Formats: sequence, structure tokens, C-alpha cells
Amino acid sequence: MAIEINWTPPALQDVESIAEYIARDSEQFAKIQTTRFFKSL
Repeated sequence: MAIEINWTPPALQDVESIAEYIARDSEQFAKIQTTRFFKSL
């Protein structure tokens, strides 16, 4: 059974903000975490 996730603009902004925060310490880990948000379940 496939799950569909509809990302709202505010949710995408939150993901971007989280990635920017993590990137302050590590761009690599920011990319990893962002990828995890968008991986299919």
C-alpha cells in the first residue's frame, strides 16, 4: 500500500530552515537529513 505525502509550502519552508540550521555545523549532515525527509516510506 503506497502512501502519498502532500508537502505544503509551510512544511517545505520548515524543511529548508532545518537544513540551514544543520548546515551551520555540517553541510553533509544537512543533505542527509533533507534526503531522509523526502524518502518514500
